[in-house]
Amino acid sequence: MTEERSSWDPHENAPDRPGEKSQLPRVEHGDDGAAAVVTAFYEALLAEDAPRALGVLASEVAWYEMPGGPYARSDGTPYRGAAEIAEGVLTRQIGDVEDLAMARHEMLVYGDSIIVLGTATGRGRKTGVRLEIPFAHVWLTRDHQIVEFRQYIDPVRFLAAVDPTST
Repeated sequence: MTEERSSWDPHENAPDRPGEKSQLPRVEHGDDGAAAVVTAFYEALLAEDAPRALGVLASEVAWYEMPGGPYARSDGTPYRGAAEIAEGVLTRQIGDVEDLAMARHEMLVYGDSIIVLGTATGRGRKTGVRLEIPFAHVWLTRDHQIVEFRQYIDPVRFLAAVDPTST
């Protein structure tokens, strides 16, 4: 399959707050349901609505955090299931970052696989340091549920914003 990219003007205002209508450019090679389920997860996360965010996860979901990041397991194994993800990642992230926003600049849809490129912003609650980090999120969906997530960020920059002992 040939990779296609949509055009995106970095000066356009990509919505990153709950309640804003998404104007994300999107390249589609499959079912719009995959993009809808991933978008629903982002919207729920940014609204700090954990039950709604966790509701789009399949029971067997595997969640891989960036190695070296504060939420990654030292042995590299994924979090499995909504309860582990809520406790190991989402609750901690909400506790560490205030005013979390995720500007999603580009969404590439390949059947049940989605790649989202964007920038996470916020402020470390313990440090007061402003967070602005590009990210790549890779999602796999099946039957309108998320079955796998992989995150790619700069863990050093993230740690500098959220952990006062990291510098």
